[in-house]
Amino acid sequence: MKKIMVLIGVLGLILMIALSAAAQSTTMIGGSIRFAPGATSQVISGRLDGGVAVRYEFYAAANQSATITLNSDTNAAVLGVKTLKGQVLLSLDARSATFGMPLPVSGGYELLVYNPGQMATNFSFLLSIPPISTKPGQTAIPANPYYPVPGSWQYRLGGTIQFAKGETMTEIAGTSAGGTCTRYDFYAGNDYLLLATVSSDNNRVNLGLSDNTGTLYVSNANQFGTIRQILSKATKYNLDVCNPDAAATGFRLTFVIPVRVRFAPNTNSAQLAGAVRANGVVSYTAYASAGQTMTVRLQSGTTQPNAFLRISGIDDGVVYQDHTAKLTNWSGVLPRRQDYLIEVVSFQQATNYSLSIQIY
Repeated sequence: MKKIMVLIGVLGLILMIALSAAAQSTTMIGGSIRFAPGATSQVISGRLDGGVAVRYEFYAAANQSATITLNSDTNAAVLGVKTLKGQVLLSLDARSATFGMPLPVSGGYELLVYNPGQMATNFSFLLSIPPISTKPGQTAIPANPYYPVPGSWQYRLGGTIQFAKGETMTEIAGTSAGGTCTRYDFYAGNDYLLLATVSSDNNRVNLGLSDNTGTLYVSNANQFGTIRQILSKATKYNLDVCNPDAAATGFRLTFVIPVRVRFAPNTNSAQLAGAVRANGVVSYTAYASAGQTMTVRLQSGTTQPNAFLRISGIDDGVVYQDHTAKLTNWSGVLPRRQDYLIEVVSFQQATNYSLSIQIY
């Protein structure tokens, strides 16, 4: 077993170094990490006795995204990160070997590598801090969800995002000071889809996504104003709204997590029910393959429909049926394998509805 663990650790180190061929490699037990001129990353290696931690320092500017990946022979070594003023960004108690997030302040940071095991271990980590991009905001995805006319913006600077009962979307407005990030957190399950879009007065505010273990999914350095991300585990996630400009600016964040449609074993359809507010939208996602047929039926209101269907593709961004057609049924042969976004859109009044989805 020991030989297997050592082999796994060595393979991990080889893979990490191969992936970071441009990074400078240094053996160093503690001290200040400084990149070579023009470099944005460095591989540091060393050896730790059991129950011992080694301390490094590095320096970065606010909003730069730092990512750290640690490997060790025993797979036991973990990371801790905090500012030199004591703000904890990743606790050793999290027992994480990865870290990634936009850094909150300009200045020094403390990086700890700790071996909680009894056996000594060799370790190696890659620290990467790319420069802040000056590219204009861009869309990362072709997904094309419908967002209703703003009328229910909540003014909120950070905190936990929670949907009202039965809803799948929230709209948040705020003001972002120059050179800062505003962090929102939310809980989501495995295989759920996140759709988040930010707009701002200066056209520069962008989004970043990480989770509470320090895993970075989307860096603010990419300058994305839109995120589409399949969430890979049930945990708490962090959504950072960042303003790279020097001056403060207003922003508006639309945040959607559709309900994932799942069929019971040996069936090809689902019956769903809910309520949608006036001028609101409730979103669902269903996964299907090319050549399959999807049929969707919506019922609402007593004498005439109060809600209508909008069907679009997540990967291709194609709108197969728009809600403005005011139709309540749709059926078609699906052109590609992807998630399909099924939206229930109301107009003048709130309504209860029932929704039937069949894929065969």
